[in-house]
Amino acid sequence: MRERAPEHAFRHNKNSKKTKLIYSFPNEGVCPRCHAIIQWRKDYRQYKPLTTPKKCTSCDQKKIVAAYHIICSDCAKEANCCEKCKLPRDQWPKEAVDVSTITKDDL
Repeated sequence: MRERAPEHAFRHNKNSKKTKLIYSFPNEGVCPRCHAIIQWRKDYRQYKPLTTPKKCTSCDQKKIVAAYHIICSDCAKEANCCEKCKLPRDQWPKEAVDVSTITKDDL
C-alpha cells in the first residue's frame, strides 16, 4: 500500500457570499462543547442554515432561527440550559473544548 499526501486538501473560498453569510450568524446560547461543534461545521462548510423558523421542543412554537438548536432562547433562559443539547448551565465546562476531541457521532 502506498502512503503519500492527499491530492486535494480541503480549502473553501473565504471570500464567497455563502461563507461570509454563514460566518455572520452568531453562535450564542450554547455550551462550549456545542459551540465547538457548530464552529467546526462552519469551518469545514458543513453548516446548513435554516430557511424557515423551526419548532421549539419545549413550547411547540416556531421560534428557533439558529440552525442545530432544539429549544428557543426564551425557553433556554427559563430552564437555564444549552439551546442545542439542553445541558444545565451549572454543568458547562469552564474551559473551551478542543475540536479535535469531537467524534463524528457528536456531529
